[in-house]
Amino acid sequence: MTVQGVSIAQADDAAGTPWDNHVMTVTPSALVKSAVLGALALAMLAVAPAASAHTSLISASPQDGDVLTEATELRLEFSDELLDLGNAVTLRDPGGGTSDIEIDVSEPRVLSAALPLADAGDYVIDWRVVANDGHPIEDSIRFTYAPTADTSPGASPSASVSTPVVTAAPTITDVDGGSGLSLQWWIIGVGVVAGIGIGYLVRRSGGPAVPDA
Repeated sequence: MTVQGVSIAQADDAAGTPWDNHVMTVTPSALVKSAVLGALALAMLAVAPAASAHTSLISASPQDGDVLTEATELRLEFSDELLDLGNAVTLRDPGGGTSDIEIDVSEPRVLSAALPLADAGDYVIDWRVVANDGHPIEDSIRFTYAPTADTSPGASPSASVSTPVVTAAPTITDVDGGSGLSLQWWIIGVGVVAGIGIGYLVRRSGGPAVPDA
């Protein structure tokens, strides 16, 4: 083999045949082409895994199969930021009704939404988001709502039992009866005292003057 004018003799097979001068020439342009092709192959291998790594869900609350005893909010965290476009959350209640839930994507990589849970039973959350790379992601979360007696929306606070206060009925004075009789005795007493006083005065003055005949 000759590389830029240098020859290397190669032996024939083991039969002992004499040396043949086989000459192969490698030019600089061929080396450059090989180097470029090799670099392109390595670049494609490095880019391929990155291109296939789409945004994925990291955590979810509630999770599929959870049993909730009180109302909560949906919180989904992703590996990349979300676009504020094409995101939606739908809630299916135990009665089969569906409602669109207002969502919040102001926090990077997080979607949150308040869950309006009313009746106890099985619920399903259908969510869909669009990642920053334009890749849509969607899934469903099934959970059960089993509120306790003091956390259910229809529960009323325990009524306090109060002991009724019994007040004595006011005493009504019979004006025509006892009061009238007392007034009568009071007038009689005043008259007696007045008569005694007049008699005493008359006695001290010597009695009434008797006119001459």
